[in-house]
Amino acid sequence: IMKDFPDQALPITTIQVVICAIMGVAWTMWDAQGLPDISHLTAHLNEPMFDFALVWIGLVSTALILVLETIALGKLPSSETAVVFSSEPLWGAGFASVLIGEKIGMNTVVGGSLIIAACLGRVVDIDRVRRQAKVLRHKTAKALGTMTLERGPGSD
Repeated sequence: IMKDFPDQALPITTIQVVICAIMGVAWTMWDAQGLPDISHLTAHLNEPMFDFALVWIGLVSTALILVLETIALGKLPSSETAVVFSSEPLWGAGFASVLIGEKIGMNTVVGGSLIIAACLGRVVDIDRVRRQAKVLRHKTAKALGTMTLERGPGSD
């Protein structure tokens, strides 16, 4: 959509945020088996940290990120956006580890490795890597052959 309408990032993001809100309410209702008791929420509305966290989640972690992702979709090739979006869980795990001391377990390492492997598989030109490896092997063999000739036998 952004390729066709590059100046429509905000309206497109608005649709995404509204859908996120609807799905969030639907999930909450399903999880609570009906309308949840919002007294817990309203009891904390006057606490500055709670208010800050609520605004941060709504504006920064959701709306701003969706605007930036939507703009990126219009400007970057699909292969690059796929790599960026695929690496999002890695960034989340990294920031969680650094900022709040989240433990990174073996499942996270394995999952992260798979994501990195998939990203590399998407962007690395394997034929170019093979050509460069062949050139490097040739140069290394030539250099080793030259060093052997320069040193001569028995010059250890």
